[in-house]
Amino acid sequence: MSENQLLQKLDSYGWQLEYSARNRVRSKHCRFHAEAQLQGSLAFDPLPVYLVNLIKSKEGTIMATLYDLSVKDAKGELVNLSEYEGKVLIIVNTATKCGFTPQYEELQELYDKYKDEGFEILDFPCNQFGNQAPGTNEEIAEFCMINFGTKFRQFDKIDVNGENESPLYTWLKSRKGGIAGGNIKWNFTKFLIDRHGNVTARYASTKKPAAMAKDIEKLLKE
Repeated sequence: MSENQLLQKLDSYGWQLEYSARNRVRSKHCRFHAEAQLQGSLAFDPLPVYLVNLIKSKEGTIMATLYDLSVKDAKGELVNLSEYEGKVLIIVNTATKCGFTPQYEELQELYDKYKDEGFEILDFPCNQFGNQAPGTNEEIAEFCMINFGTKFRQFDKIDVNGENESPLYTWLKSRKGGIAGGNIKWNFTKFLIDRHGNVTARYASTKKPAAMAKDIEKLLKE
């Protein structure tokens, strides 16, 4: 998508945009903020989720921050990830019929232990690996509550690889690759995010959540 096409797309979304030179960072990946002139007052808004992957410049891909992204919760409501700014996060793709499904129990234990210190878990069910998350959002939530007593936030089911992958996962994979290249290899791949929205670690499915405790504690103290 050319810059002109992008501007036309954003204009169709109802935004009047101007690009501010002071927000450009000239590097391998050119980054700048889209300044949205809304009802006569300048504001910074998260880009619509479907546009994040489409933003291009002549110098390379313009990478959004975590807090520019939006996702849907289990009820289909849009959630701006800016509400998690200042929190330490685990972002994990889950499944209810996987050999790693019992990791829900250790994830809940981490949540219980650290939630009062500014720690959150963002749970994204995904049915891409062996069709191991076949239920509706409601069925998945009920399963997790009955079997593991989960209380951390669960979001809408998503794809984490491929043409229809969530822009959140495009962003996460661009920050931390894995043994399958950038792609997610299986259920319960875990990303650890610091209070500033940086991806500090990526853990394979085989990494038990309890083994992440020291890394979480380190970030909570920063």
